[in-house]
Amino acid sequence: MRRTTLAAGAVAAATLATLAVHGAAEPLPAGRLSLVGGGKTGTGRLANDIGMGYAFGFEAQYAPMGPTQRLGWGLSWSTVWSTFGGGARVSGTLSMVEMDLGLRARVALGAQGNQVLWMGGGGALLRTNDPILDDDRRSHVGPFGAAGIEGRVRLPWLGWRAIWGVSARYGLIADGQGTLGLLLSLGAGS
Repeated sequence: MRRTTLAAGAVAAATLATLAVHGAAEPLPAGRLSLVGGGKTGTGRLANDIGMGYAFGFEAQYAPMGPTQRLGWGLSWSTVWSTFGGGARVSGTLSMVEMDLGLRARVALGAQGNQVLWMGGGGALLRTNDPILDDDRRSHVGPFGAAGIEGRVRLPWLGWRAIWGVSARYGLIADGQGTLGLLLSLGAGS
């Protein structure tokens, strides 16, 4: 399952990158709202306890950059729901919701500014349906870090321009254990 999920993520990322080459030549908008989806797994002991799962949710960002600006800062917020086949002591399926708020540093690629590389981090609140650590808590607060690429693409069959993204995200829960995810996003902005 892990290899299948990673292969599907790689194919989706390659598809988005191909679309980006043929994307609109307009710079990215300052604000955006996107749907996100992808795969997640645990790190440390949680890698064996919870296994692989899928994630879906929403992401918002405000990161203004001028037409000639190469570097910029922004704010990001997301809410992501995840479901794992293992790790639940009572229900058999582990579910979690993760909300985060953070800062992003962005670097424009090319002169047109329609693609950016970004790195960011901040704080996250995580809630599970069953305890995942030995302390029997279901709520956790901790830092997260993420990096990715985003760009603008024209979707002729829908008649609008979209903002796509591919990102890797690590959220620390406790003692070096956390979650690692590969997320794809598609949204709109102004």
